Amino acid sequence: MLSLLAPLVHADSAPQDCPAAAPRVPVADSEAVGAALSTRGFVVLTNLTEEGAAADWGAVALGLPERVFPGRLLSSGSNTLHAVHEENAKVSDQYASQCRESPEGCEAWSSNFTTAGAPLLPHTDGYVYGDHMPDVIFLVAEAPAERGGENFVVDGEAVLVRLEADAATAPLVGAAQTARVDLTERVSSGGIATGREAFGPIFRRRSDGGVWWRRQLQTRAYESGIEQPADGAPSSVRAELQPYQSLWRPAGAVHEAEQTEAMLEAVDAAIQREAGAAERFSLRRGEALLINNYRVLHGREGYTSRGRDGRKVWRVWCWTDRSLGLPEGMAEVGSPFDADALLD
Repeated sequence: MLSLLAPLVHADSAPQDCPAAAPRVPVADSEAVGAALSTRGFVVLTNLTEEGAAADWGAVALGLPERVFPGRLLSSGSNTLHAVHEENAKVSDQYASQCRESPEGCEAWSSNFTTAGAPLLPHTDGYVYGDHMPDVIFLVAEAPAERGGENFVVDGEAVLVRLEADAATAPLVGAAQTARVDLTERVSSGGIATGREAFGPIFRRRSDGGVWWRRQLQTRAYESGIEQPADGAPSSVRAELQPYQSLWRPAGAVHEAEQTEAMLEAVDAAIQREAGAAERFSLRRGEALLINNYRVLHGREGYTSRGRDGRKVWRVWCWTDRSLGLPEGMAEVGSPFDADALLD
């Protein structure tokens, strides 16, 4: 039986400038879902409900983990179900609160950072858990945006291939898989929350051969990384290479810091180039994006919506038997804005 989270086997080693269309598979077709996850690291799930039937989309989202991974869940996701359209309102509140509590913390945040309508640069979800981040993410579209909001993913395997294919960065691939890096999300460093500490190389290989990596972003990356068209169209991720965007920092020996910094810059640049080349695809009403959160980063273009019936998306973080699971005593949350519960 095909594992739903099997490692990728490359057909070739060249960076993909013309990516294949996003795989769309009926949720009941477990073999096709597994094949898509194995080859691409993500899949768009269709036919979540009977055609024409009214749906409680929060309940639909909550039921997906068991439908796709029956008997394999360490967490049902019942405590991580989150309405992304409601979370957006928390961003401005979080920023205002941070400024009240700490002017230094306020300076670390970008005043341009928001998740409401603005693009999202490629990132990992659940990084506030440190090494115990969820291995699977579901994003369910209750209502698409009026304009924009296209999704895209960046495959860690493709980033490694891109680094290896470039003579200038190939010598740094070893460091990307061995150098000790601070992977912790901290508000004081420009993150949106402070999570559990984590250290290690950027790229690791699991026992099944699959890649395991993560990326957190400086909120200041949104100051230069976003393009606002003059015609009033939704904003978008800039195609041109931007200054270093990630929160990774060297954490090894001092004499290795220079090489580690060069490696981090190279990986960050490769991610940006992969993001620029990635296919954009839209979720239709009633579809879900299923992501292998260990392997692919995900991002989104900006969007516009009107009124109370605008874009609505439900998110579920969950842990399968392939993850490290939740440490004993750790709270189960569904948003980085609830990260304080992880540090108690």
